[in-house]
Amino acid sequence: MNKLKIKLKKSKLRNSLRTFSLILIFDILFLIFPIFTSYAGDESAGEELFNKKCRQCHKTTEQVLIGPGLKDVTKRRSIEWIEKWLIDPKKILNSDDPIAQELKKNFKRIMPKIPEMSTDENRKDIIEYLKTL
Repeated sequence: MNKLKIKLKKSKLRNSLRTFSLILIFDILFLIFPIFTSYAGDESAGEELFNKKCRQCHKTTEQVLIGPGLKDVTKRRSIEWIEKWLIDPKKILNSDDPIAQELKKNFKRIMPKIPEMSTDENRKDIIEYLKTL
């Protein structure tokens, strides 16, 4: 009888430890998961924002308007470079960045800092749209 009680206690302890371990793992994953996920951008929201804020100066083809045409821009420039440019074009133009210096040389007008580009979500939306061009 005593052996049976001991086996039952061990079994209950094992089950309790398993349950605790599973709960702990899920809690840790729940806390860490947001770190590994990030907003990827919404192409349609990017197109809408582009039409409101960018279309006045940029074409979605290779044709120049006021600024350069943006067809294949995500193939010509890294996403990191585009993000920095969208955040503060003037800052990049005033740096020794060779791409920015070429743009400065070829275009008379400087792209303004667009307040909507201060948010990660808007930049990612625009970039997702630019990837489709």
